[in-house]
Amino acid sequence: MAASTLPMDILVQELLPRLPVKSLLRFKCVSKFFQTLISTPEFAQRHLRHSLASNDNRLLILVRELLGVYSFHLDSPRFHSVSFFFPPEISNVFGHFFIVGSCNGLVCIGTSPSSLLICNPSTAVYKQVYCDNCSVVNSCVNYGFGFDDINDDYKIVRVKAYMSNVDYFVGMRRDIEVYSLNSDSWSLVERKYDQDPIKHSENGTLVNNHLLHWMFWNPSNEKYRIGCFNLRSNLWADDVPLPDYSSETDSNVHSVDVLFQTYGNNLNDLVKLGVFDGCLCLLTENSQDIGVDVWVMKEYGIRDSWLRLVSIQDTGFRQPFKICPFAYRKGSKSEVLVRMHPQSAFYWFNITDKKWRSAEMHLASAYPEACMCKESLVGIPGGGHFQVQVLGSCQQERE
Repeated sequence: MAASTLPMDILVQELLPRLPVKSLLRFKCVSKFFQTLISTPEFAQRHLRHSLASNDNRLLILVRELLGVYSFHLDSPRFHSVSFFFPPEISNVFGHFFIVGSCNGLVCIGTSPSSLLICNPSTAVYKQVYCDNCSVVNSCVNYGFGFDDINDDYKIVRVKAYMSNVDYFVGMRRDIEVYSLNSDSWSLVERKYDQDPIKHSENGTLVNNHLLHWMFWNPSNEKYRIGCFNLRSNLWADDVPLPDYSSETDSNVHSVDVLFQTYGNNLNDLVKLGVFDGCLCLLTENSQDIGVDVWVMKEYGIRDSWLRLVSIQDTGFRQPFKICPFAYRKGSKSEVLVRMHPQSAFYWFNITDKKWRSAEMHLASAYPEACMCKESLVGIPGGGHFQVQVLGSCQQERE
């Protein structure tokens, strides 16, 4: 009996796009056919759609100033954790790494006040992006990274605020600059005066790939608001409503405005925007020095869709707002990957029985900044290759 042959359309459209990037990169060495197929933008997009729709192939990207960048495969422990090594002109001269954000498998990392990187951790490709150095006295810079799907363009947003004095809540001028990967250039899209200031330690929170969010403070009415910047239009969209705290029966739940009246300018550690399970999330205090509430907006833009997912109790840290949730455990909606402090290890927190267990990620505690990223084959025009080190042995850049 003759051996059956797998139809080519099933192989190309259904099976290959479901494989991890590491396997696909190996397949490129098998034949010219695979090399050509897997290198096409069309295949990369097909693979990305499968990756985003699944709960697999998630990377945890860790960054530390001077130490560099480190990646851990959250869903496949058999895949080695790796350290990234960028060219000496980046690592030696700059090396002050910080995370801007991630989108479609690409990660944006700051390396200095005048340099950023867009890199793909899965394919070891990067591009350096230069910008003017805006280290000016009484100035504050916030970044954001995302994707303009209308123009098929990855963008970096830089929000520069020039303060009238050292008071964080007094703003004078705000410039919005947008970098386009397609044109490899920056453009000034907005300059306004007397604008509400952004929380100075926060970079933009990305939802739906094209909507960046920052927490603003309005000094005139002493209220917080969530501002939204649309990468499709390079314009500000309508504000996103905050949760309706008045509907909460728990007296320990405080609105962000009440928190400000209590903590004033120290509110940076008490209110934080983020993304959890693809949804906009908000971390607020539920009672002084006790813990943090994790709010999730299940339907974007709908105030009534805010859900208080879980309250995570402080287990001894003086600042409970260092608690940060990242993702559900693969195949589970009861365990959440959390970090209790920027320089602590990661833990799995069971939202049902409130129990903790170590996530056992080697070296993770040495890297204070972290973000989630999906594996992808998305290319970076004009990009070069960086090296990775796997389990103590140096692996040359992937072809």
